[in-house]
Formats: sequence, C-alpha cells, structure tokens
Amino acid sequence: MEWKHGKDITARRLLDLYQFISQYKSITESHSVDYFTENHWERLIPEGWKKDLLSLSQDDYFLYPKAHTESRSSTSSISLGDFLLSIQSLKLLSSDQSQEAPPPAPPPDPSCVGQYGMSMKKVHEVNRMSEYLESVLIRPLNIKQMIDIGSGKGYLSETLSFSHQLKVVGIESQPVTTLGALERCRKVEKFFKSHPKEKVTSNKEKGDEKEDRKKIEHGCDPFDDFDSLHLPFEETLTLSETESTSHDTLTKDNNCINKGLEDISITTAVISVQEENTTPVEAAVCTIESSGLSKQNENCDAPSNITGSQNPLNNKEITASDKGMDNDTSTGTNAVSSSHTQPVPCPLTDSYTPITHYISGSDSIIDIAGGAIDTTRPLGLVGLHTCGDLASVILRQFIKEPLIQCVCIVGCCYHHITEREDVTDAVPGFPMSQFLKGHGAFLGRNTRMLSCQSEAHFSTVTSGKALESIFFRAVLQVILQKEMKLIQTPQDARELLVGRVKKYNSFTDYVRRALKRLNIREQNQPSNDRLEYYYTLLLPRLTELQRYLQVRAVIAPLIESLVLLDRLLFLQEHQEECNIKEAWLSQLFVPAISPRCIALSAIRH
Repeated sequence: MEWKHGKDITARRLLDLYQFISQYKSITESHSVDYFTENHWERLIPEGWKKDLLSLSQDDYFLYPKAHTESRSSTSSISLGDFLLSIQSLKLLSSDQSQEAPPPAPPPDPSCVGQYGMSMKKVHEVNRMSEYLESVLIRPLNIKQMIDIGSGKGYLSETLSFSHQLKVVGIESQPVTTLGALERCRKVEKFFKSHPKEKVTSNKEKGDEKEDRKKIEHGCDPFDDFDSLHLPFEETLTLSETESTSHDTLTKDNNCINKGLEDISITTAVISVQEENTTPVEAAVCTIESSGLSKQNENCDAPSNITGSQNPLNNKEITASDKGMDNDTSTGTNAVSSSHTQPVPCPLTDSYTPITHYISGSDSIIDIAGGAIDTTRPLGLVGLHTCGDLASVILRQFIKEPLIQCVCIVGCCYHHITEREDVTDAVPGFPMSQFLKGHGAFLGRNTRMLSCQSEAHFSTVTSGKALESIFFRAVLQVILQKEMKLIQTPQDARELLVGRVKKYNSFTDYVRRALKRLNIREQNQPSNDRLEYYYTLLLPRLTELQRYLQVRAVIAPLIESLVLLDRLLFLQEHQEECNIKEAWLSQLFVPAISPRCIALSAIRH
C-alpha cells in the first residue's frame, strides 16, 4: 500500500472518512460493558441489519464484502452490504493486505548486531524499517545522521548505526529505558569481544541453525554468552484486553501493556562507581540513577513498580504492543520529567548516542541533541511506533527545523492521542490539519480506543476467551445495576472500575473476583443462585453481543486511516512554506506480525 496523492485528494478522502465515522459515532463511542444495561442491540444496530447479522457466521461476516459486490441499495437506509462495502472502499489497507500471511521466521544472522535480544516481531519491524530508510531516504538524500525519537532500548538506533553506518542520536523520555539501551550496548560489545565473527560462523556450519532458530522464535538469543540479555518477547493486544478494560481502567491504560516480561538485570559491578575500570556505559548508569530521574512514567514502554532505592532494572518490565499497540517508544502525554542526561556514546561505536529527554512542543530537537550531531549537515528524523501524541510532536519538529531533511514515523497507541477536551494548555494531537479543524473534527475516547484493534485479528478478538470475558463483564454490569443497585447514574457506572480479571474458573468466580476489586464485602454480595440467574437470562443474547462487537470492529481501520491521513494532510498544508518536496504513506510491515504497519514519510527539497 502506498498513498502518494496530492493535498486535494487527501482532503477529500479525509472528509469522506470523517463523515462516515460520524454517521456511526453512536456505535464507536458505545462500550461493551454497557451492552445490556443500555440495550445497544436495540438502540444502536439498524433494524435492517439485525436479521442479516444473525444469519451470517463470523467468517461469512468478515468475508461479506468480497462475496457481495452488488450496487448500492436504492433505499434511503444503508444496507449491511453497503456498510461493509463502504468500509472496504474508504480504508487505507485492503482486506487482502491486512490479512497477509506472515513470512516464515528467518534464522538469526550472527553478523547483524541489531538482532540480539529482539523478538521476531521486533526483528521484522527493525529490519524492514531500516531497509526502507536506506533505500528511500538515506541513500537518495545522502543522509549521514539520524535522530530516533522514542528510541526505547535502541533497537532501531543501533541497527542504523552499526549496519547502515549512520551517526544516530536516540532520544527517549524514560531514563530506565535509556539505561537498558546502554546496558544492551555493553553486552553486545562484550559478546563480540569474546566471539569473533569467524567463530560464530564456524559454529553455524556445524548444524546449530535449527537450535538457534528455535530459540529466537521464543524471543531468546541463540548464543549462550548472550543469555543474560533478556529483552522481552513482545506479544500483541487482544480485544479482550482493550474492550474489557478501557471502560474500567481510565488512568493506567492497562490495555497498552504486556504481562510478566522479565527485564534485563544490571550487576553490582555495572552500578558501582567505585570500580577501577568504569566504562562510559557504567558511568552513565550511575549518572542516571543518581540524577533522580528514575521516577516511573506510566507509558507504553516503561518498567513498572520502581520505588525508593530499588535497582530499577530488577523489576518486571511493561512493554507495549498492538494486536494493535506495539511500541518501542515513550509517549509524550505521560512523561514526568523534562530533564535529560548528557549524551553518552555507546562503547561499541561512537556513532550511537542515547539521550534521556522528554520532548515537549516548545523544545528544539537540534538543541536537545546538542554536540551529538553536526549542525552543518542535514539529518533525518525517525520514530518506530511513536506512541500517541509523540507522532504529532515529531511532525511539528520537522516543520519548524529546516535542518531536518526527512522524516519517517510509524505511529501507534492512538488511544493516547489527545483531543481538544483532553488538554487546556497544550496543542492536542488530533486533529493536526487545518482542514479537519475547520470541520470541528472530534473522535472521543472510545472511538480512539477502537482504532487500536487490528483487522488481521478480527476473527480471534470477537470469539473464544476474549468474547467470554466481554460477556461476563457486561453481565456483571447488569448485576451491579439491577441486583445491587450500585449504578443509578452514568457517573456511578464510570466510578465502578473493575479492570481486567485475568484468571477465573467460571462466571461466578469471575464476579466474586470483580466484586472483591470493588471492595464489596462477601456478606453484601448476591448469592450464587442470583448470579447464575442473570447469567442464564442473558446467555441467549451472546450471539447478539458478538455481532455488535463485529460491527464495531470493522470500523476500526477507518479510524486509523483518519488519523494517518490527517497527519499527512498537515504536512501537505505546510508544503510550500516549509519547502517540503513530498509527503506520503507506505505500508512497511506485515499486519499479522505488526498491526501498526503504515509509515508516514516526508522529504524536503
């Protein structure tokens, strides 16, 4: 997929998207938690659709547009077929592109330093993006230096530096994440000092490929001496995690995190300043820890539970991903500190410099990078899975800094994007274009949450355990309202935040665990018989709930398309005044591997 149309065509598609989404705003802004209590099936689903929805199997529903290419209905009300065909014509990725089968996992490449410690998902993303940057931006524009915004642990930065011979500055808002990048760099250096390339190649020739491949498919490094680098195998988010928690967990956005992932650990020798042979990385560790910057930021890629004097790297790490929310960056909306560390080059090469800094709208990236870049030469700006508003911050930096010759970002976590009702003293992340601002465009939280769902996983996120969890939560809402009389107003419903109940054996077990989270004593809880009564009463409506979820799910790609085209149009609106030669959208990743797969790129004359 590639969108290289001019400003007028982009604006026309953008308006079509916004008008279509607005037409079904009552559906996108609804929530499954309130499905029974607010009677979504009767209120929100058009009467003419219900029979068709209930007669179609799940597979038939998602394949419906391919099998029905009849002309649009002449009646005033849009049919289900028209609805699905309109979605096919408006979204950026076709269904065939969205459901492209992932390629077979390649064996680990011993010569590629960037692959060490990465999951296969991250290898796919970093390899494809770095190759795209090389062929489309770096080589044609003769770019010698890059700034990686939201660089995380430096996966992309190190690959661009080591494999593409660029001078790279990685800017990350989380000091602990920067610390991880430095430690990873140290371990890479240690590994290569003790394993010359010839030795690695020799081992591969002895038949280790099969074992190496098995290890790397599980997110592990194939080399024993590198085992201490336990960077996470990133999973992606299911609808059960987004749908059942976005209503309940409005503060921590638990839908943006992975579970139970082990972080890398730093030895005492690394942390100690008193060691005689302190390397630049070790010094940086001490600098970051002693600077007081290890305060936790609740974003998509930050380690959690950092308290007191604990070593921050001895905790579990929470990392984002997306059957829709994949991320190796920090979000601008949740950052807690605008301080930054001094640039510290990695020991393996002087061409990669990680910096800790939270970029605000008033900052200058050139000033942040400081002496780490050559201000007499053009540079590129890049971001892999820039969370929420960070994408809009990067694009505004590109607009105001003439030294930046090109930009390429892949966004994610659209639910973190701010709108006019979310901020009072900052520029919201949506809409960016003057065109959409002129139309008063507004999405709303639940609509933004919906955009995080991936078409590649529609069939799995509206069935099985995911569907069961959503159904249980919706039935619980009925119990809280009708049986326990705890919900009298919409405000009451918003205040009853259950969160995600991960483990349960039955519906009654689910309810008991949920009520415990709400601090409701056992003597005040309904009996098992009453719980079973509501379960039995509402179970026949499970298919209706599933179809409602499917109707919402197919709108998700349109919301992502709207956000991406709005960002593109923002650049196109500044084309003349900022000397922008071209701006476009391109699909970089296989959606089944990395659902947030579309890159926005631009170059100057």
